[in-house]
Order: sequence, then C-alpha cells, then structure tokens
Amino acid sequence: MNKGLLIFDMDGTLIDSSIDITISVNYVRKSFGLPPLSVDNVVSIINGKREELPYNLYHVETYTPEHRRIFEAHYIEQCTKNTYVYDGVKEALHRLISSGYQLAVATNAYTKFAERMLAHLNIDNFFNLIVGACKVKNPKPSPDMIHHIVKQVENVERVVMIGDNHTDVYAAKNANIEMVFANWGFGEVTDYSDVHFIAKHPLEIIDYLN
Repeated sequence: MNKGLLIFDMDGTLIDSSIDITISVNYVRKSFGLPPLSVDNVVSIINGKREELPYNLYHVETYTPEHRRIFEAHYIEQCTKNTYVYDGVKEALHRLISSGYQLAVATNAYTKFAERMLAHLNIDNFFNLIVGACKVKNPKPSPDMIHHIVKQVENVERVVMIGDNHTDVYAAKNANIEMVFANWGFGEVTDYSDVHFIAKHPLEIIDYLN
C-alpha cells in the first residue's frame, strides 16, 4: 500500500537544533572577532532571506571558504550535543509509515549533517531518502530538492511537503504540491495563502492526511 510521499523539512520541523547551530555560528564569529549572538537572534536570522544570511551572521556579503571550513569542522562535532526531536514527531512518523506513507527529508543543511543528526536521534530509519542542499543545484525555495526526491520514489500520486519555513512553503508551491505548515517549529509565515493545512502538533498531520 502506497498512500503517498511525505517530504519533511528537518531543522524546526523534525528537530530543534537551535542551540547547536548558535554555538557553531558563535564559534565562527569569535574566529573573526565578532561578538556572540543569542539563540533567538540566530533563529530569526536563519529564518530570514537566504541571500542575507552571510551579512547578518558574519558581516560579509558572501561566505568565504574560511567561514565554511570553520563552521563545518565545528558543527560536525557540535550538531548532536543539544539537538532533540520535537515532542510527538516519533509517534507521528511511526503512525504515518504504518498507514502506508513513504517519508523523505529535504533540508537546506548539508546531507552529512542531516544524516549524522537524524541517526544520533534514532529517526533516520523512518526515511527512504535524506537529501541535503549539497545534492541539488538549488536549495529550497527552489523545487529542485522535491523533484530529486520524487524521481527516486516509484508510483507516487500524492506528494506533501511538511515544514516550518517560508522556504518550504515556496518550494512546495514551486513544485506544485501540497504544503503542511509545522506551527511548532522555528519559522513564521506572514502569508498562508499557499499553505493547505497548519499543524499545531505533529500528530495533527495524520488528521489532515486522512
């Protein structure tokens, strides 16, 4: 039985990674002589426009190879220290698979971080595919990641994106698929016209799908 394909965002949807992201961002900032940011500051910044991230995080127009090197070397060790699965996510994933849905992850994080974090939290085995930004030409809000996943899953008629960020909403719109907004996560959306359902708790996804 194949009821459909559910594509989940990761950070702010499946897991709360805000503390570890902030610690690694501040490690990079310290390396360049910048003062630390609070968790709330970092969450607000990473949920803003993608093209503004380098300046808002590190006061540069674009990330340099050194910014990326320092962050990646630190975050690969940091990313599992404080990150946790949101309440209700594991039960929802289990019930969705039992109901006949196939699950995948589409995250703008690099795949190596996503695989490490989800494995550490013992939820990686729920997903047929874990696809990070490094796997496609353009990250969300481009539909590239969604198209990449759909091509690798057979006999899918219904595809639903589940995420907490405006990039998820626009990726779903650009791919012409349903969008469920995860209202428990990091993100905020000012225009819900392209959202098909707002879930206040992971288990509410099941009610919507059925």
